[in-house]
Amino acid sequence: MPKKLLYLLALPALLLGLFLPTPAPVAALEVGDLVMSISPSEQVIELTPGESYEGSVTVTNVGRLAFDFTLEAAPYHVNDDSYDPDFSTDNSYTNLKNWLTFPESSYRLEPGQSANAKFVVDVPADAPSGGQYAAIMIQNSL
Repeated sequence: MPKKLLYLLALPALLLGLFLPTPAPVAALEVGDLVMSISPSEQVIELTPGESYEGSVTVTNVGRLAFDFTLEAAPYHVNDDSYDPDFSTDNSYTNLKNWLTFPESSYRLEPGQSANAKFVVDVPADAPSGGQYAAIMIQNSL
């Protein structure tokens, strides 16, 4: 008796599955759908320990689709004579990433729109002398 009940329950489920509409296929992104322009691409700022600086980068959506993006600070240095950029290794010259904050860290841009993404550098009073390097990483998503 339990087997018959199981078959009776399974048959309507199978029939229902045959008549339900299937989801529409998802279109893949094409070249030019998600494109951003960032200006300036590099900034050199001279600060002393205990000093603060407010700056910005302009992010422009030059693609065909709207997207959201977020900002975050990452360490930056180049490797050896190859000058390959490294955005993940911390060392004594990448403390700047810890001093960067973003008053607003997420944005949405429609095609043709720009956002002035602000950042603040707060150099601690006990900061070591010498150059410090960081990258402002801009990550987009639909």
